[in-house]
Amino acid sequence: MAKMEQAYSSGNWLVQEGNEEEFVSRWTAFTDWSLQNANGAVSFVLVRDSANPRLFLSLGAWETEQAVQAWRQTPEFEEMFGACRELCDEFEAHFYTLAASLGE
Repeated sequence: MAKMEQAYSSGNWLVQEGNEEEFVSRWTAFTDWSLQNANGAVSFVLVRDSANPRLFLSLGAWETEQAVQAWRQTPEFEEMFGACRELCDEFEAHFYTLAASLGE
């Protein structure tokens, strides 16, 4: 069950036409590395807009906001995030903390 101090990282990605599958592959490698190596990483999801297959939303769950900040400071983050970002026309990042949780 999620705790009120749980943090979330989010990204809105507009991928260059024709690079959608490569983006998914790079994002998957990036988040797999993050789950294996970033202390406090809980889970990641990537969803694709049904009406615009170039538009993706990513969401990462973290134990704390400090864990997100430490992850973003690593050289591997810069390299792997950059590999995803270079396939995009636009990117927007957001950071959240849990306000309410229902279900699991």
